[in-house]
Amino acid sequence: RCLVAHPVNPPYLLPLVEVSGADFTAEASVQRTLALQRAVGQAPIHVRREVHGFVLNRLQWTLLAEACRLVADGVASVDDVDAAIRDGLGRRWAFMGAFEVGDLNAPGGLRDYLERFGPTIETINEASGFRLDPAQVQALHAARRALLPEAGRADRMQWRDRRLMALTRHLAEAEPAAAAPEAPDQAADAATTEGRRG
Repeated sequence: RCLVAHPVNPPYLLPLVEVSGADFTAEASVQRTLALQRAVGQAPIHVRREVHGFVLNRLQWTLLAEACRLVADGVASVDDVDAAIRDGLGRRWAFMGAFEVGDLNAPGGLRDYLERFGPTIETINEASGFRLDPAQVQALHAARRALLPEAGRADRMQWRDRRLMALTRHLAEAEPAAAAPEAPDQAADAATTEGRRG
């Protein structure tokens, strides 16, 4: 019955929980824990074998390592790298994962995407020895088609675009008013009021 339920900070705002058992953990215990997490409103994933850093940390720290390299190599500033995530990747990733993004960004789905950009992905990750083999590409594509049949991809792309438009509106509305420059007459009025209070 021994297993790990690894939350994400802050857990009261981010629902992901990584559930990982050991070789000796009963599958029934893992399934009960996954069901319990769902019942209380969390979004658990099953980490099927022990791996250093869990899933989320390995993803975010791989991205952070590349961000550090881009800054160190003079490719972009810290703020511009953050903007690439905040104003680009992050908006899509707010409601889609990396595989679904690729699946919807090429006419033929994930296989098409990986065949188009696989050589570039391999070149960027050459130091790690990463390679995409055809069997892996086919398996990933098949996994996406099991989740979203080809007939549903067009509707899903429209859904993606609506979500992006809604997110754009939300971010514009949530922008703090204090971020806008104060008009000269407002600044003068505020100064006069403060002077009277003093």
